[in-house]
Amino acid sequence: MEMEDPENHDRNKELADRLQRAAQELIEIESLLQSRHFDVRILCEFREVVDHVRLSAWAAQRSAELPEKSPDCEALFAVLTAERVSRATQLLKELNLDLDATMKRLGTEGMEKFYRSMEFLHARLNPLFRKQE
Repeated sequence: MEMEDPENHDRNKELADRLQRAAQELIEIESLLQSRHFDVRILCEFREVVDHVRLSAWAAQRSAELPEKSPDCEALFAVLTAERVSRATQLLKELNLDLDATMKRLGTEGMEKFYRSMEFLHARLNPLFRKQE
């Protein structure tokens, strides 16, 4: 029988504790949702985050179950990447709506860092979409 590394044991325990607390918090949120006094847009964003976390948890579980070099592992990462692209696309749509609502948001903290990140991403994606001449 293999002994578990104490550091790994501590990380596993911390993760288990946090997951239990998160599950309890979600149960409490579910009760609050019954009141029907909430901002629909915030609820929509919450649902999208929960969907993302659910998919990430599924991917982590599947990854732990598969051998590291398995073709299934590559397919799993492709699914996870597709989900991240979908989530990023949704977030960008929401940001566009926020910017449409008021241009004052351009002064929002972190906007310049976000802009630089988008430039970097654009440069990385550009070769994929460059028209062949």
